[in-house]
Amino acid sequence: MPGEGHSSPVVWGNRLFLTSAERDTRHLHSLDTRTGKLLWTKSLPFKSYHTHQFNTFASATCALDKDRVFSVWPSDDVFTVAAHTHEGKELWKRDFGAFPTQHGGGASPIVHEGLLYVPREPEQAEGSLLALDVKTGATRWEVKRASRDAPYGAPLLYKPEKGPLQLVVASTAQGVTSYEPATGKLLWQQANLFRMRCVSSPIQMGRKIVVGTGVGGGDRLLLALDL
Repeated sequence: MPGEGHSSPVVWGNRLFLTSAERDTRHLHSLDTRTGKLLWTKSLPFKSYHTHQFNTFASATCALDKDRVFSVWPSDDVFTVAAHTHEGKELWKRDFGAFPTQHGGGASPIVHEGLLYVPREPEQAEGSLLALDVKTGATRWEVKRASRDAPYGAPLLYKPEKGPLQLVVASTAQGVTSYEPATGKLLWQQANLFRMRCVSSPIQMGRKIVVGTGVGGGDRLLLALDL
């Protein structure tokens, strides 16, 4: 693959999708899982920006449904979300404006029941959690979220033993927050939990949600919420 990237590969059937980036070009690739053959590459030019030494310009992992692959491309100047067919045809592309960060972007989207959930929280600025229509890219709902240290985790879909599905996100500024996936309605929030950056994604462990935070060369904190 040209360039480098920290995104994970994602697979649907015999198709594997992966991103990589060079200094001024980002790439979305599709490969055949049986042979490793490169099926197609779609490239997107961009203006280089500062990242942490352990980050890249292709750190957000793609999301998938049976018809589309969704990629997120953050940078200082633009925050681009794009959808392609599994065959590489561009379906839609949206720009959500400047995305200033200290270490570059990397938070990954997830997709569920026709909605693409995109965390967009820059450094020391107002961000948001977006729910986009997978077919058109139209905004179905958006929740504004004041941001301090840009988080890097993906949202978590949490299914309690009783009650409806919840969309859970974690950040330094907001703590751990749960939303109704279909509407963005706030269900609950545990604020003032963190003083360090949320880099890893929140994960479910039984009836608990576990979140890791830390700073380079400094402290680490692993926290579990009993739900």
